[in-house]
Amino acid sequence: MKKVLMILLAVIFSLAAIFAAACGKKGDSSGNGSGEPGGGTSGGGQQEQEKQIEETKTETLESASAMYSSASVQSMSAEEKFTVDIYYSYFLGEISDFTGSIEEVKAHTAELLREFEEIIQNISKKAETLAEVKQKALTEIKAVYDSAAMLAGGAKNYVTAAYNEIKTEIESATKEKIPELVAKFKAEAYEYFKEKVEFAAEEIKSLAEAELNRIVNEIKTKIEDSEITAKITEYYALAKEKIEAAAGTDIDGIIAAVKSEAASKTKEFAAEQISKYKTAVKTYIDGIVNTALSKIEDQELKTDLTNYYNAETKKLEAISSIDTAKITAEEIKADTEEFVKTQIKKQVDKFKTAAKEKLDGSVNAALSKIEDQELKADLTNFYNTESAKLAAVNNIDTAKATVREIVSDTETFVKNQLSKQVEKYKTAAKAYIDKIVNAALSKIEDQELKTDLTNYYNAETKKLEAINSIDTSKTTAEEIKVDTEEFIKTQIKKQVDKFKTAAMEKLNEAHNAAISKLKSESAKEKLTVAYNNSIKGFDAIIDIDTAKAALDNAVAEYKTAAEGIIKDEISVFVESAKEKIKKVYDTASKPLTAQAKDKLEEIYNDAIADLKTIKTADDVERVMSDFETAAKEYVIEALNAIFEKMGEVPDPWQFLPESFGVKNMLVSENNIPDYVDFTAVSAIPQNYIGKGLNVVYKALNKTTTAIGYVNKVHAVFNTVGSVYNTILENADGQDLTIEAGSVVLTIKLTTDSYKILAKIGPVEVELYSYLDKTYYGARVQLASNTVAKYTVTEKEFIMAIDIADTYVTHISFVKEGGTTVGHVYETIVAQDKTLTSTSSLVTVKDGFTTVVGNKGDFIPTSGGINCEVYENSTGRFVGSEVYEEISDNKFYDTLWYNLRDIEGINTVKKEDKANGTNADTIYINGATDTIHTKFVSITDFSRRFDIEFKKVYAFTYNEETEEYDSVEFEVPMMFVQEKHADTFASDFEDKNKNSVESGTVGIIASEATKTAVNYGYHTLVESYKKIKDLITYQNVVDFCKQK
Repeated sequence: MKKVLMILLAVIFSLAAIFAAACGKKGDSSGNGSGEPGGGTSGGGQQEQEKQIEETKTETLESASAMYSSASVQSMSAEEKFTVDIYYSYFLGEISDFTGSIEEVKAHTAELLREFEEIIQNISKKAETLAEVKQKALTEIKAVYDSAAMLAGGAKNYVTAAYNEIKTEIESATKEKIPELVAKFKAEAYEYFKEKVEFAAEEIKSLAEAELNRIVNEIKTKIEDSEITAKITEYYALAKEKIEAAAGTDIDGIIAAVKSEAASKTKEFAAEQISKYKTAVKTYIDGIVNTALSKIEDQELKTDLTNYYNAETKKLEAISSIDTAKITAEEIKADTEEFVKTQIKKQVDKFKTAAKEKLDGSVNAALSKIEDQELKADLTNFYNTESAKLAAVNNIDTAKATVREIVSDTETFVKNQLSKQVEKYKTAAKAYIDKIVNAALSKIEDQELKTDLTNYYNAETKKLEAINSIDTSKTTAEEIKVDTEEFIKTQIKKQVDKFKTAAMEKLNEAHNAAISKLKSESAKEKLTVAYNNSIKGFDAIIDIDTAKAALDNAVAEYKTAAEGIIKDEISVFVESAKEKIKKVYDTASKPLTAQAKDKLEEIYNDAIADLKTIKTADDVERVMSDFETAAKEYVIEALNAIFEKMGEVPDPWQFLPESFGVKNMLVSENNIPDYVDFTAVSAIPQNYIGKGLNVVYKALNKTTTAIGYVNKVHAVFNTVGSVYNTILENADGQDLTIEAGSVVLTIKLTTDSYKILAKIGPVEVELYSYLDKTYYGARVQLASNTVAKYTVTEKEFIMAIDIADTYVTHISFVKEGGTTVGHVYETIVAQDKTLTSTSSLVTVKDGFTTVVGNKGDFIPTSGGINCEVYENSTGRFVGSEVYEEISDNKFYDTLWYNLRDIEGINTVKKEDKANGTNADTIYINGATDTIHTKFVSITDFSRRFDIEFKKVYAFTYNEETEEYDSVEFEVPMMFVQEKHADTFASDFEDKNKNSVESGTVGIIASEATKTAVNYGYHTLVESYKKIKDLITYQNVVDFCKQK
């Protein structure tokens, strides 16, 4: 083949040279062929170029010929050589046909030679893995495609489509399938180069065997029967032998013969396999359909099944394609199975439906007649059980017998339950009339009435025993009960009437005796009225249980009334009233001031004078009531004057802005971020307080309990009118005592002070007011070793708490000129040693509240001072500045801001892992790189800025205890050393280019906020230093102990 192609190439080169000389080649832009100036290349130059082109092509051909003759090609299989030969023909054609300048020819031939060498290398490689096999296959079909496309002419689009399709199939094919796909494409492409390329006999046979192998493997994938598969294998061996024995190079004849015979044999094999599928399925559906027909009784169901069977049989007979034969046969089999099951289920359901109708009718009728809930429940349970049995019936073989048994059992059970209901009606009625008759007999004393009732009871009992029908049993039993009740009522009324007759005889006897002792007609009239009232009372008595006692009591009451009328009531009333008035005066007047005593004495004298002139009992009661009212009003008026001196109960929280209330600092623990994932800065809670303000909150919260007891005392002041009588009951003649529930007040008055002592359970409260010093206060003894005390003046509030001389707190607030200044001191002492001492300066001014103190996050031993600033309108933390002294000449002024006030930071994430400069590893804005700080200088390794997580505090509401619980959590804050605040934006962006965009970072806190922080740090810190040790532990202890 090589020799033929070489000769062909020489001829092509000669013709190309002649044609070029006559017409010009690619690259001649003049189009006129002349050698004149402006007309293109001269004739001599063109000939030289064509010579160089021919030499280049010849050299390329020689190199390709050497490659083609190489050992690697000679060691290839016939099928591999087939591919190389095809590409070699394409190679020669490309060299021959290409035109252009010498540079273009050199570049193109070099590229073709490189591709040829690469194809030889890839095809000669031993392919082991799927990737290697796939790569080798793609190389082969590319080589075949290039040649076929060149020779296909107008059919090139078809060849390209086939090539692209095979490429796609190879990408997803198995290692075993890929060679078949390559063989298929070679066979299809052969049509386009079979006239142009000469192949060896080995190459022709390899192509024929590959095509045979492809056809056989394709039919094998569609055959499941082992006998047919064996036949295919046998045929394949024989066909392969024929190909190997074939002589000559008539590839068309060999391939055509292979395809023709293989097509005929595959049809035979497919037909045989289809027949086996159909026979197996037909046998199966015949069996299940006939079995079902023998068990189904409903004619309509039988007809439907027969029709369905006939239709499926026709579908089965119509199967002709091996590609769908198995699936279609299996679908017919499965569909028939499902239809048989459906028909059998329908037959079973028909049996069950008929039985269910009988059950429902029988049970519902019985339930409508049975009232006993236990019997109803038993019947319902039995019905549910039998219904469940019925519902569980699904076997066609036993369904009919089972449902008959269920119906029979249910009918028997219904009869028994109806019989039981009749007996329950009778038993209940018998028990009821026994009860009411026996009760009546036990109350009736007249023997004749008893006998009548007994006879009536015996007659009704016989009627009850005769009841046996469920339809009339309830009505009859109820009639017997009602009739018996009515008879008993009649007998009871007769007995009560007999009691009244006897009582009337006693009343007449008593009345006659009393009236005989009276001479005054008015007194007799009163007695007659009492007598008539007693008779009216008789008429209202109808209950036999109380009749006898009530009648006797009415007679006794009349006797008592008669005795009272006889007595001289007027004189007794007057003396009693005098004693009561005297007692009220003596009790209420002694503890009062002299002025109050004089007024009460005047009221007393007027009442005594009035008693001397009264003439009726009503007058006595009127004078007594008027005195008590006047005395009460005046005593309460005097007490209210004392209470006023005690002042209003102070509220320490009122010294802070309203927005600082605990209710405004509520958070939900579910909404507190853990920062494990990136958390939006906007989602971080804002209503929290820092460590400095938390000291103030804790101190104020400690005052709540003590002031709560003071409130209880003041609450008694408002209720003194309702507990006025306790003053009379508890006065000792020296001090005035008031009881209001669990609160007991004792009022002590001197010329220069008023004191109110209160006892509320174990807690002792002393309220005091010094008349000459214009201040008031309270001391609350919460426990034997716990005291709270406060004093209030016109401008100042001071309160201190001493818990067992170990935990002392001092709070003071002064309001003046629109500014509030507060001091808070806390000291914890153990065994005469101070463990901690905390102090704070609180300033409420110009829209901000500033807390300066020694509570915060500081470098140990730095003597840190924390200046926290909050906005009054919202109560929100807006910034802080911290002072820390490292040495005599080194200190830090550190500004702290919420991340909300740092522009350019939108999200934040934290890992609990130290990184050398920070206790945590922190990320922002979704970046994978951590944030980085910047040191002050090469000699000062302190950080100019950084983000740290600060512990803050807020509150949750406990609905069970109705109290606020403190919670602590962390929020991220940006700190910036004050001296580097101006360069913060550029410093931060320079160090964190992976986390923020240039020009986006900055401190956006308001100017008012910055001014407030600056004022707090540079002015109020100095004020704090002056007062931080002003109040000592001993000052607080002494203040609390003083009474």
